[in-house]
Amino acid sequence: MGGLWVSVGGGGGGGRRPGGANKGWQILDPLRQMITGAPLEDARYLAQRYSRMRQEAETQAAEVSRRQARVREAPAHENAAKLQAAEAKMQELKANMAVLGKEAAAALSAVKSQQQRLTFQRLIALAEGERNYHLRVATILNEAEAEAIHTFTAESEKELSLAVGDYVVVRKVTTSGWSEGECKGKAGWFPSAYVQKRQRIPTRNMAVEA
Repeated sequence: MGGLWVSVGGGGGGGRRPGGANKGWQILDPLRQMITGAPLEDARYLAQRYSRMRQEAETQAAEVSRRQARVREAPAHENAAKLQAAEAKMQELKANMAVLGKEAAAALSAVKSQQQRLTFQRLIALAEGERNYHLRVATILNEAEAEAIHTFTAESEKELSLAVGDYVVVRKVTTSGWSEGECKGKAGWFPSAYVQKRQRIPTRNMAVEA
């Protein structure tokens, strides 16, 4: 972090502090302590932990999606058991993220109360972004599923190639005839008419019956 410049007094004096030197350091030292103090360090540490947990949750969400597809293709007891284990781990991650989110919010509150005049927009934006991501991960298992009924070849990096029979997690449907979703670990846009909505399979019940 760069140096902190503090203007003491209302005059236009240069680098010297005539007479009021002690007063200047009384202002500067508390500001330095706030910049390197515990609340900010706690917030940084929590942000790093949340970032790592976010990556783990993203990986686990993809794993759950793969397990769901495998159960549909081969509804064996072993596949259903692995799906249940993946879903249980996802629930654990969601619970941990909720706890960590509360800790991060408390840390940010402490930072804001101590450092109201300092610029922490980036840190706050990071926390808000992580919170929004947590909400998206928390609902990923409830999003609509579809099956590709036509082959689609992507023509740009923003599009998602599909083969007949592919399972797609649909994230967004627009009135322009395009949808956004994820398939086989990749995300992108595809024509809405190329897929049809599927009803979720009750994997838990199937695991019991297997």
